[in-house]
Amino acid sequence: MKDGGSGGSGGGDGGAGCAGAAFCDDFETSTMLGAAWTVDNSVMANTVQVVSTKSHSGSNSVHMTFTTASCATFIDETMGVPATGSYWARVWLYANTAVDGGHDVYFEAEPSTFKSGTSNTGVRALNTQGNMSINIAPPDNGATSTMMLPRGVWTCFEWNTTGIGGTGGVTTYMNGTQLMAATGKPIPALAMQRIGYERYGTGTAAGDLYLDDYAIGATRIGCN
Repeated sequence: MKDGGSGGSGGGDGGAGCAGAAFCDDFETSTMLGAAWTVDNSVMANTVQVVSTKSHSGSNSVHMTFTTASCATFIDETMGVPATGSYWARVWLYANTAVDGGHDVYFEAEPSTFKSGTSNTGVRALNTQGNMSINIAPPDNGATSTMMLPRGVWTCFEWNTTGIGGTGGVTTYMNGTQLMAATGKPIPALAMQRIGYERYGTGTAAGDLYLDDYAIGATRIGCN
């Protein structure tokens, strides 16, 4: 197992299905996030911890808790996101977030000009506005699925972002099956992948989520 700050293929803790990944992390080697990650949390009362109380594989996962305030609570990494071209990413998500009709974001890639906090830009492979959707801002649209975000269960999400630095799109998969696709969109040069939870408005209830077995690379990594 490798430390989260080490480079090279599989330059994280390792984990389920890391073959071909530029960076992967199953959060197993420490009770702290590895050096590859930055905690990006706009609300002091929200928490981000590596815990051993729930996991998809092994013993550990990242646990985030949220108050009802609007927030941007993410962990960010820059090791696997190319400035041009395309990439695949995967993470297992266990969400206990409240169901609401607002604009909530779970996976978001950002250009190098973005630093932290709530974003008015972003290539959002998993966004909810009622149902699950893709949102690319600008132009602040994308594609919407017919399904609500699964809650209270481990779910594998994968996403493929193409045409980075030009015109491209995002295709999002759930448990190995294509969920939705947005094509012909302007995709900026990217530098950062964020996973967590962003709520633009005040929520109706507090909540939490778990993240495990993150991987990112040039080719599809899969859920296994």
